[in-house]
Amino acid sequence: MSHPEPPTDTPPTTTRSLHRGLGIGALALLSSAAAGCYSGLNDFDALEGSGLSAGDEGGEGEGSTDDDAPAPSHPADAPRLWRLTWTQYDQTVQELLDDPSLRPSVAFDDDLLINGEHGFTNEARSLRISDRVARQLSAAAEDTAQRVVERQADLLPCQPATADDAACVATFIEDFGRTAWHRPLSSQERARLVALYEAGVAETDGSLGLAMVVEAMLRSPFFLFRSEVGQPTSDPSSPWTLEPHEIAAALSYALWNRPPDAELRAAADAGQLLDPEVREQQVRRMMDDPRAHSAFFTFVPDWLGLVPASRMEKDLAKFPQFTPQTAEEIEQGTRSFLARVLSTDGRLDTLLTASYAFAGPDSAWIYGEQATPTGEVDQAGLERIELETDTRLGLLTQASFLASHASAVDSSFVNRGLVIAERLGCFTPQPVPDDVDATLPEPNDELRTARERFEYATSSPACFGCHETFTPLGFAFETYDAVGGHRTLDHGATIDTTGHAMIFTDLEDPSFADGLELSAMLAGSERVHACVTRQMFRYVYGREEHEADEAQLEAAVQRFREHDLDLRELMVALVVDQNFILRTPNTED
Repeated sequence: MSHPEPPTDTPPTTTRSLHRGLGIGALALLSSAAAGCYSGLNDFDALEGSGLSAGDEGGEGEGSTDDDAPAPSHPADAPRLWRLTWTQYDQTVQELLDDPSLRPSVAFDDDLLINGEHGFTNEARSLRISDRVARQLSAAAEDTAQRVVERQADLLPCQPATADDAACVATFIEDFGRTAWHRPLSSQERARLVALYEAGVAETDGSLGLAMVVEAMLRSPFFLFRSEVGQPTSDPSSPWTLEPHEIAAALSYALWNRPPDAELRAAADAGQLLDPEVREQQVRRMMDDPRAHSAFFTFVPDWLGLVPASRMEKDLAKFPQFTPQTAEEIEQGTRSFLARVLSTDGRLDTLLTASYAFAGPDSAWIYGEQATPTGEVDQAGLERIELETDTRLGLLTQASFLASHASAVDSSFVNRGLVIAERLGCFTPQPVPDDVDATLPEPNDELRTARERFEYATSSPACFGCHETFTPLGFAFETYDAVGGHRTLDHGATIDTTGHAMIFTDLEDPSFADGLELSAMLAGSERVHACVTRQMFRYVYGREEHEADEAQLEAAVQRFREHDLDLRELMVALVVDQNFILRTPNTED
């Protein structure tokens, strides 16, 4: 059987950055996995342009990140390929097959195991493809292709729909390929895919040809990676502006975690997304769509280090009611809570001080008598519960945060305090010395609570000087156990939740009585506002900020405050900024 040849009009390769830190061997394995049938559709050189990088500037070899590379002097990112996250992969496949139930990524290695430096699972330079993941992606592409064949009557754009209709399949290739590859196909790409289809027909029939085409498109780097390269300029020192369809994909995957819709594609076709006013109109339209919740469903758990249900385990001897269904409801409860916050005022202070949560039959016991059912059940089947405001307020007192930052048996004020300092205060504590003994003394008549025993064990200046910066923030939430249940006693002694938020120097009085008071203080802290802005920048841009980004960050936090700390408005500010569509080419290679 004959196969289409690789293109001869490949752009000249002027950099090796695509092959750095990306797992290029894994990509080769993925693209050649169909017994050589698709080699002409996966030419890596065709993805390269001047200065193009795979996620970041890269280092030599898979897994390297070239951390010693100098920070850019211009705020624009480098041209890059940005691999889809597994959420984006799933939602793209759902869009392609018009089936929201599909989740092929459940068979993939967990991206959460390779979180970015600041905990974000969409950090561009962390999203590589190992040989193992390449095999998983290959199997998923084959499975999806088979689903298309089985549903060809629904998915092909002609009636009667049959894979033996070459003209019908050609139209399908155009439509399916545009979504799968995040842009319109070139005439050469269309011709090569049609030739691949014809090769399958010659081998057996139209169903095989259709399967081969779909499998080829889903194995391709053009599907797995979004291109953010831009148009070269005559001035080598000037940033490049992304192509209209690159802008459309960047906006859609940033705000919806899925491909552009028809209106956004039409704006890209007309070249309108280069106009800042049109771009902002599109962004605001997209933010008003419930699909924009998807970005926050990723951002907030990544930002606050919430453990997914699949990895949340508790000691069943101590918590026999904690089942996998409990963990699922806790995770969904956060999504339901976020959806309501975003559908009302979207404000940071609401996120941190709201007097409601969402729970189901397998998780309501965690909130116990401190919650009142409202009878309001959302689309996920969880009920909104009103919380007693003297025991719980906001996300930091909900089960997802508390259970995520605890052991399987006990609460952890160290972990809870650390995540608040790092993720809400952008504070980096001193590294822990290698020879530290973290063992606490056993409870006794004088030292009963975990806090008393911890303060005794860390009373030396070397320990106290570090812990006083963040551990008291965790003391505030010590009345919540390892699953988030409320308590007042620890080994029979009253729990002390008072403390001092010393790193939040902008607060007039940084002392607090408990987690409720601390949550309200954090909502009003200018340091927190600036940190949340920085964290959302890291999520939206898929990288750490540099000194050259400071002016943009200052403008964004100002806009955040001017709009009453509306998280939706903060995301709009970051996405409509001109730097979102600019890329600074790497001229070193």
